[in-house]
Amino acid sequence: MPPTEPPTEPAPEEEPEVPEPTNVTGVVQPDDVDIPQFVEELVCASCHEPKFLPDGKSKTPQLYLADGKCGECTFPHCDQCVSDGMELHCTSCAAPLLAIRSDDPTFATSGVDKDLGQCQPCVDTCLECAVRPHWCTRCDASKGLAMAIRRVFGDTPAGTCAAVHQSCATSMQPAISPDCTAPKGSPASAVLTSEFSCTSCHPGDGLNLLPGSSTTGRCEACDSKCKTCQLKGDAKSCTSCPEGQVLHITDHVASSGVCKPPAAEPTCEGCVTRQEADCTQPTPLFVPTLLGDSEAADLGKCEAYSHECTVKCLPDMASFSPGAVPDRRVCSKHCLQKTTKTAGNEKKIVVCQMKKDITCTKGGPSAEEESAAELATQLGDTAEETTEIQEQCKEAKEAICVAAMDFSMAHWVQDAKGIVEMATMASEDTAPGCAALGGMDAILDSCSEFLMMF
Repeated sequence: MPPTEPPTEPAPEEEPEVPEPTNVTGVVQPDDVDIPQFVEELVCASCHEPKFLPDGKSKTPQLYLADGKCGECTFPHCDQCVSDGMELHCTSCAAPLLAIRSDDPTFATSGVDKDLGQCQPCVDTCLECAVRPHWCTRCDASKGLAMAIRRVFGDTPAGTCAAVHQSCATSMQPAISPDCTAPKGSPASAVLTSEFSCTSCHPGDGLNLLPGSSTTGRCEACDSKCKTCQLKGDAKSCTSCPEGQVLHITDHVASSGVCKPPAAEPTCEGCVTRQEADCTQPTPLFVPTLLGDSEAADLGKCEAYSHECTVKCLPDMASFSPGAVPDRRVCSKHCLQKTTKTAGNEKKIVVCQMKKDITCTKGGPSAEEESAAELATQLGDTAEETTEIQEQCKEAKEAICVAAMDFSMAHWVQDAKGIVEMATMASEDTAPGCAALGGMDAILDSCSEFLMMF
């Protein structure tokens, strides 16, 4: 028998290879990490100073360091820049543009659009501005805007022109003024403050004046006899009349009066003649309202001096045909004006009482005057006919000190009449504080300079 081979045992089954885990939670594999490749980059630490060019006069441009690079100040209309380390900002612009100063820490609250350029004109809400385009120094009152002071930069107040109270046509107080707190009281109401700060009103309303004020108050309805008015509910304060009525001016400063039928003759209620008037303090000045046949027969009232320097002329030339000249014309201007003077080493506020009267009468030319025809010939204008209008005029001016007091900003911001009232309360003198300016010459000189421009 052939030899038998021993039985072979089956080969053991190979176990399948299990791939090693590549994404085990909590275990960071080398392939999962991006190793940064550091590249060296040189940045500027300082910039070259400007150097003279070969001509010996001009220089190379000024370089500024920003974000590691040196560059020129290339903003349009910009004269000078500054760097905050990361970017450039313009600090000076060619007039009339102003730098927005985006380097100011408070720039983000200014409301100025940086994308419009580093040099910009005054913002639309400013009538005039200074230092920054959004720092208003004057607002357009005709658009119902008033100044709200935000802060003071040096001697320049930084203000915003904002809308006045809706009842006011014009006002010195914007409707957004912040509340203030009295030392022993509750916060003042910004709404009421702006509502009572109107200086003129919309048509159909007039001022209900604040106590002690002649220019400021709340706007309320006019009297039914007026179309528009200066003072609320006052039939003698109309500034225009309903249809079929004519305005008879009685207050030439406010251009207000009474409305009457067209045929009515001009009247002057409560008036006296100049000859009969006995004008003393506190109303020392006779102001004519209707001219008489002579100066003594003029009708008017005794009035007080105020800060209002409006010129008043009689008669109303609108009632005369073009080229016509009345037999007599009178123009007057009177008011209180304040100024500052130095007496010794002390600065003073001085209030001057100013008065100017011009009276013209119809008459022929004097020997020293030239006729209109002669003037036209000298000017070479002989083609047109000239009309001779002859008047003889005389002028009288007066300026006297009525009050003086030590200077303070709290007193200076008041109008001239308010300063006189304060000085009078502190002294029984007729011209309180004026004697402290020096001798009589010094007192006269303190106000005489006003006469040149008055």
